[in-house]
Amino acid sequence: MNSPLRGLFERNVGCRCRIIGEQMDSSQTFQPPDFPTKPTMSVAFSPDGHCIASAHDDGTVCIWDAATGEPLQRLKGHTKYAFPVTFSPDGRHLASGLSDRTVQVWNVATGALLQQLNGHTSWVEALAVSADGRHLASASTDRTVQVWDVATGALLQQLNGHTSWVEAIAFSADGCHLASASTDRTVCV
Repeated sequence: MNSPLRGLFERNVGCRCRIIGEQMDSSQTFQPPDFPTKPTMSVAFSPDGHCIASAHDDGTVCIWDAATGEPLQRLKGHTKYAFPVTFSPDGRHLASGLSDRTVQVWNVATGALLQQLNGHTSWVEALAVSADGRHLASASTDRTVQVWDVATGALLQQLNGHTSWVEAIAFSADGCHLASASTDRTVCV
């Protein structure tokens, strides 16, 4: 298989990965001079598949052209480890969470920081965007899930129910329900 992803991973990440059953071994890596030298913590595809976002433990978030592997944006707003990244359903915005307890919302085309959402008291571990793009949920090691209005940045609701770190969250397809999973071995809906 001659996937454009092969080139992206071989040149820019230098990792072993599996794409549709094919094992890729990278013998050479290429890293642009401004590429983060710290480990990659998370990746996400844009809804149209044209971009890949990567979050790094130096706080950098990068947006790459999925076909060519060329860097499109290098977003530097986080002061500590960047963890989850997720695109809006229309692909115009990217949200990133990190260990400095914030969530940042970026314009994918310009790289501009649109909003910084403050509310968690510990690391942000997971993000989810509703299908209509109106709500963003963030999960944290502070044992909470927070739901934000994407347009205004207002905190709409804080959900408390877990007794340990919240590691994963997902909206239902209709956006009416939010599920969260925790290291306390529970799933809350």
